[in-house]
Amino acid sequence: MLGRALDQGIDAVPDAPEALRALFAEVDRVPFWVDREQCNLGGATFLRCRLGFLALSMHALPLIYSWPAGNKPLALSGHLVHRASQRLKDTTRYVFAISQPDGLARCSEGFKMSVRVRLIHAQVRKLLWQSGQWREEEWGAAINQCHLAGTNLLFCVGVLDGLARLGYGF
Repeated sequence: MLGRALDQGIDAVPDAPEALRALFAEVDRVPFWVDREQCNLGGATFLRCRLGFLALSMHALPLIYSWPAGNKPLALSGHLVHRASQRLKDTTRYVFAISQPDGLARCSEGFKMSVRVRLIHAQVRKLLWQSGQWREEEWGAAINQCHLAGTNLLFCVGVLDGLARLGYGF
């Protein structure tokens, strides 16, 4: 059902559960602040910098993974240690997909990957909550909007800083 809704839209899934319909009601709505031209410029700029993925993997991601508030879900799940190489490959694939022209447009691979990542985050939140390991009263909700915004900022600033250290000028 998810694959069909991603490929053809939620209306192509007549028996979709209400939760899936609610998800697509949100992801199919483009926020007013999205500037597609700026998204395309950012993606093209990143891809033009041949060392962008090096800056991502060797500078930005270590910054993200060393951030205590943001890395707890990965640390508690064991994925920070046991699946680090796979996470790096997945992140590289994702960044490449969203950096393509219209990489976040409705039917793009980047959009589809973004929706899947959103569902993975929801599942991780649920599993952490059920495990009893997550201390919400101390740490807040797992993978919350603040942590996602911080991660996004570290991705952006970390890559730009890494590229600047390699001699790129913006």
